Amino acid sequence: MRIPRYKILRKNGIYHVTNRVNRKEALFRNAFIKKVLEEALIQCKKKHKFELLNYEIMDNHIHLEIKPNEQIASLPVSMHWFFCVTAMRINKILKKATDRPPGRLWGDRYRCKLVRTVIQHIRTFFYIAENAVRAGIVDHPLEYEYGGLYRLFNGNHKGLLDPPPSWMWNHIVTYLDRYDLEKAKRVSKTLSFRSKKRSY
Repeated sequence: MRIPRYKILRKNGIYHVTNRVNRKEALFRNAFIKKVLEEALIQCKKKHKFELLNYEIMDNHIHLEIKPNEQIASLPVSMHWFFCVTAMRINKILKKATDRPPGRLWGDRYRCKLVRTVIQHIRTFFYIAENAVRAGIVDHPLEYEYGGLYRLFNGNHKGLLDPPPSWMWNHIVTYLDRYDLEKAKRVSKTLSFRSKKRSY
């Protein structure tokens, strides 16, 4: 049984949010669909005033690391807007392109984990950055266009991603200098939503 989200929401908290396409279909494989999701993130940020610390859009799921505004209830409100709006927009596109009948886009309610410490924030940031590597799509996080690390280093993150503070930049630079492909391919059981630890 999942614990209600209001019991884990914290003022100025940071959250790792993920959601998966219904039946794990690869409906986001098309680059245009990924750009629709990015545009919706920009609009959602502007509307609900949260910080997006990192993200990664995969073919059948999405990862977000979010710091909501000071209103504790803002995370459920903003995520409800984002997932409803993207479902409507993407269903409309898929119906025109493939004659796919409109239906449930997202498989379940989104999951979120409270990022409790600075160390957990650093690990979550890089866990998200390495999703495409673990999936075998690329060999390096900077090669994957639909993720936060790529956006930061290509200078096209404005309006989408909030630039990290200087201390986090130091960790990013060190991480890239010491990048280990084989290590990145191993899923971190402490950060994965597939672990036996309770998720919300």
